[in-house]
Amino acid sequence: MIQYGILYESCDDYYIYKGGETYRIMPPVHLELWIPILVEHGIDVLWFTPSPLSRRISWDDFDKIDRDRNKVFPSRPSTNDSKPTFVSIRKKSDKFEKDYYLAFPENAEWTASDKGKWFLQSPVSLAETIYYLSLEMDCDLLWGAGNIGMQLLKRDLAKKGRFKNTELTDELRQVLNRAMIRPVWKRYMGLSDEQKNMRYVHGYDKNSQYLGAAQSCFLGAGQPKRVYRDEIDLSKIGFWRYQITDVSDSEFDGYDLPCPLDVNSAKVEFDVLEGYIWPTGAKFLESWSKEMWRHRTNLRNKDTYPGQIARENAEGTVKLAANNMMGRLAHPGGELYKPDWNLEIVHKAIANQMYSFKSWLDKAGVRPALVCTDSFWIISDEYDESMAIPGILEYMDEQRGYHHIGSCELTHPIIDLFELASPEAINNFLKQEITGHVESV
Repeated sequence: MIQYGILYESCDDYYIYKGGETYRIMPPVHLELWIPILVEHGIDVLWFTPSPLSRRISWDDFDKIDRDRNKVFPSRPSTNDSKPTFVSIRKKSDKFEKDYYLAFPENAEWTASDKGKWFLQSPVSLAETIYYLSLEMDCDLLWGAGNIGMQLLKRDLAKKGRFKNTELTDELRQVLNRAMIRPVWKRYMGLSDEQKNMRYVHGYDKNSQYLGAAQSCFLGAGQPKRVYRDEIDLSKIGFWRYQITDVSDSEFDGYDLPCPLDVNSAKVEFDVLEGYIWPTGAKFLESWSKEMWRHRTNLRNKDTYPGQIARENAEGTVKLAANNMMGRLAHPGGELYKPDWNLEIVHKAIANQMYSFKSWLDKAGVRPALVCTDSFWIISDEYDESMAIPGILEYMDEQRGYHHIGSCELTHPIIDLFELASPEAINNFLKQEITGHVESV
């Protein structure tokens, strides 16, 4: 198991904390000289607590490393990394040489909250965060949250057989590029006259929408093929090209609806023209999805994980690990390339979402005014957000549940936004409004 050390500053001196022991050190002038220090203390990854030293280290310092004697990865920063985040250094040799890592969490996205940054109040907060994640996830904490999600997925899929990367033919690329990606929509001409006379805007967010979809989604395996009208079987796993023929019976006519939908819930009539289907498949991510949610739930246990800051840091990392891993499926060059799985999960989430909207419409007469991925907003005369959609917050601590984003009064500027602005702009404005920090859109 990889060994971690925490570097921190105290009274202008620097110390390494590892396994309950503290060592005073003199930070070396050159970064490659950290390797003998790590070797001496049996450390594989040195995590830098935010300090004047960590803030001074830049990519220029890594450029000064002698590349004839050392291998540095990444050799140059990606376009998004203005500061180093996680870097490996390995001596070049004819013999086997192990990698040593320098980690700068203040520069990296490690959690799904707080703009992606862990809250590191002290070296103890960082040490506990690392310990909690190591104990709960039982995997190496390297590179980023997405890597954690991928390690657990590979461990899970190893029990189910070998999975090859998707062969992205020109035909399949065209199919995937034409598929709808994210549910973002609103009422076409702004709020209705009835909604404009209501008093409040309530926002809600689905708990782990895509993780939940991954749990119940059938994913394709094998080599897909194109089928036409006489071969169409909608029970198969695949993507379908269709033509909408009638929306006159849909309660959601007049909305900028995404496609695909749960068409039975939306009451949209359509003809299927052709499809691109897989010969077989299963809920390949079901057990992984359940495991990721279980880890999040476990990290809320105050008896097992008593440190509040570290507990919340770690839970945010697990949430981000799941989200990032599903995103990594769509990117070539990764350890598992499954862009079809990625889109199938997104489409399943959209169908699940539409089913819920139709259910609330039938039971409570409520329909969303705005949808932006896994969050949505309604207009209501009900002040209490838990009663605006009866029962919506009943399971807010469970994966199937929803939580309240916030509420505000419906004002004339908001009414105007619904008519003139994009769904994303309205969503951002409302989130700023409920926190009291409104910027122009």
